[in-house]
Amino acid sequence: MKNLKLLSGSLLYLFLIGSTHAFQKEACPNPDLVVSPQVEEMDKQNCEKINLLNRCKERKVDPDALKKRITARLNGAEANGEKIIKLIKEKRRVSTKNLFVETAGSPGYSFLFDVLSGLDPELDRVALKERVIAGYLKFAEKNDCTPVVNSHAIWRICPAKLKVEGNRPTDERLIRQKLKDPLVEQERLKCLSSSRGDNGIKRLQICSTNPVIQSRIPTHRRHPACAGNFIQNFKDNKWDIANIDELLSSGALGEELLKCMKQRIKEGAKIKTISIRSSSNLLNNTAGAAKRFCKKGFKALSEARSDYAKQDLVPLILKAAGMENPVLTEAQFKVNSFGDNKDGTSGPCPYQYKDGVESLKPEFRKGGSRRAEIEKGKYLKVSISFEEKVTPLHNQKYHFKVRHRCRRVIFKCAD
Repeated sequence: MKNLKLLSGSLLYLFLIGSTHAFQKEACPNPDLVVSPQVEEMDKQNCEKINLLNRCKERKVDPDALKKRITARLNGAEANGEKIIKLIKEKRRVSTKNLFVETAGSPGYSFLFDVLSGLDPELDRVALKERVIAGYLKFAEKNDCTPVVNSHAIWRICPAKLKVEGNRPTDERLIRQKLKDPLVEQERLKCLSSSRGDNGIKRLQICSTNPVIQSRIPTHRRHPACAGNFIQNFKDNKWDIANIDELLSSGALGEELLKCMKQRIKEGAKIKTISIRSSSNLLNNTAGAAKRFCKKGFKALSEARSDYAKQDLVPLILKAAGMENPVLTEAQFKVNSFGDNKDGTSGPCPYQYKDGVESLKPEFRKGGSRRAEIEKGKYLKVSISFEEKVTPLHNQKYHFKVRHRCRRVIFKCAD
């Protein structure tokens, strides 16, 4: 019985902790009703735990040890790739993924297989390894962590604007003739060298320079997604948008998304999914946000913004775009408030600690060299995709594009 009472008391305590902020944020209907000192104390203790849990982790990255680590893994994957090629030449069945896991510890290193197998003779394995090692160490230094490597295959169309139509498959020669133009070839190589998504730190892209001609007959009418980032409309430490109706009517809110939605509605497109992605940066919450979510309650602030987008922002935008009474199901929404760091935040942690005192690192202060990274960690992105409309096959022309096989190499913190 005594244990039961203790359990009941613990559950009540957890309930009160979880509901205190919600209680404080609402205006009490009875002016004589106030928060008791006991609840305020529990709320304070809860915030202390949250603030301690979400402090910047003190890490000490050893560049020499990390360089040895990544070099050993790359060498292991390289040796294993040669083993795979030998088995393939002997016409023996082999699981590429499993072999890379056994040797390198991760299938993320399988991008080396493209080089070793001669997919593109112009790709130099030594230069490729040096590039990956440099990116790995740069990411580790910038994020104060031990990275893990992942990779996956993608196709890139380069040049993106080079498209040719033909009446038969043999008209592929038309686009090959265009590739002989020196200006087109220059644009193609420029496109590959500045691959989209390659920011030199978080991810790299390794592309074959060998062109592959893609030919297809369109069978769908594709409605490109409409998207927008609304974080500039949220004031610091706010989770809703003030004067939203006024901003919508004046065109100062979601102009690109609104314009795109009006066009899709005119085309008769039907909404398939609405994706909402939110994140907080790692600057301490202040004012109302600190009171409601705690100083370091970043996940709760990110969730509040995504909830606001789902309940208020998106329906208002759809109405402004011309949908009188938008009916949206729960299944249509894909909400992610975890951020890039998977804890409700994105970007680096800007604080340092000395004798238990927290302070901003100089580079993250206003006007500092890395302040922009902190600002990018706060976002609320809305993307609306549409169902594809099937079109008749008769009288359709072949569409030719130039594709290239690429590998996207991604670095993430392991800890």
